[in-house]
Amino acid sequence: MAWRLVLILLLVSNSINANEYSCIQAQITEAPFYVSDEYKQGDRLYENLRSVDEPSKIEHYLPRETLVKVEPELFEYSDHPSYRLPIRVISTPSEKREESAKGVSGRGQKKRFLHTMKGIKGLKRAEKGTEGFVHKKSLRKVSEYVFVLKGDAPLFKIPGNIDQYSMSLSFDMTDDLFNVERCCLKDDEETCFDKYKIKIKDSFGNEVANEYMHVDGCGMFDHVEPIRKDIADSVLPVLRKVRDQQGFWGHTVGDLELLSPHQTWKRSDSDEVRPTLSKFPLNSEGLGPFNTYHYKPDDKLNSDAYLLPATQCAFLSALEEFNKNCDEDNPGCLVQIGNMYHHKNWNVHVSHWTGMCIDVRPLRTDVVGDYSNGLTYRSRAYSRERTTKFINALFKAGADPVIFNDRKIKASKRVLRDSKGIHDNHIHFCFKPNSKIVKQACD
Repeated sequence: MAWRLVLILLLVSNSINANEYSCIQAQITEAPFYVSDEYKQGDRLYENLRSVDEPSKIEHYLPRETLVKVEPELFEYSDHPSYRLPIRVISTPSEKREESAKGVSGRGQKKRFLHTMKGIKGLKRAEKGTEGFVHKKSLRKVSEYVFVLKGDAPLFKIPGNIDQYSMSLSFDMTDDLFNVERCCLKDDEETCFDKYKIKIKDSFGNEVANEYMHVDGCGMFDHVEPIRKDIADSVLPVLRKVRDQQGFWGHTVGDLELLSPHQTWKRSDSDEVRPTLSKFPLNSEGLGPFNTYHYKPDDKLNSDAYLLPATQCAFLSALEEFNKNCDEDNPGCLVQIGNMYHHKNWNVHVSHWTGMCIDVRPLRTDVVGDYSNGLTYRSRAYSRERTTKFINALFKAGADPVIFNDRKIKASKRVLRDSKGIHDNHIHFCFKPNSKIVKQACD
């Protein structure tokens, strides 16, 4: 990917017309923009955007997590259930997840995520500057999100040696009020603009800087993607770990293909809820970070390679730990990943529908170099020593349970087994996001 390396100093916003404007600190209710979501569209990845000229006509679809500008007085005007607002698009998210949704089908299964884009035929994708009407309830407050630089974005100079693409920005607020500097023309106090206070954090959650920024003036938010605060703490470490790996140095938040959750607007949807998922990073040959290989993808777009962000983060931590003591050049150290996310409606691998569980083949000796077929713990090429080290790395990162049928494994915690031989040829394990050990593994 070709990057537009436009060096922008955050401090430049403080020098805008410094000689003509005077600024005072203040607190305001007006949001600089809003984040789009879907309203009563199930698990669709978009919201309908109605025409400015004919509000009954739908011309564009608005991708979820689009940044939109709304006039403050119009947003507060009405809370009527059918109230629609005129909006202008500031920035749209990566198209990667939409491309996957439109083209993914499983082995003998219906197209798996196609329904999330159902209804867009004949509609244009909204882009920067597109205007239209959208339902008020499909807009979310910026206070619910952090913002991360996406691909083909400017690079921002910040203090220290920090990876800009895994840092996050958020608005500084006090009691639901935005902290701002209100700058007014010295000779005309009615000509004013607001600079919002922005907190800048690294992928470890440490605040490294804060600045007052003229959001409309610097255009920085044209180049970010929003991540909900409740999952950011697991998404950003994933991005940091992946970007440290050879072959994935250019990975950005857009490459994680974050799949928005299925909203629960009515109780009947409760058993169909899909959580926020992120795709495990894989190249075109199925190779991933920390010497991994997705050996049996359901399709060329790896529709079964999604995980909960916290699960993926803990799994990457376990892979990193195992990889420290296993030679990447040794074929026996390759970690072969099988099934990850499978929704129960797909009717295969139903134990994987939560996005918390992963299958991995037993580790092996380097005697055999053909990995097209699997092996069991009874196979000659099976390495109990490496498999034991791998399972201990899983436990260290918080895996629970771990299921594998080799009774001679001496692990740090109890390995579960089955009586039907199902787990003779693969290790099944789960990382539960609420586990304290899982959370610590990502810190």
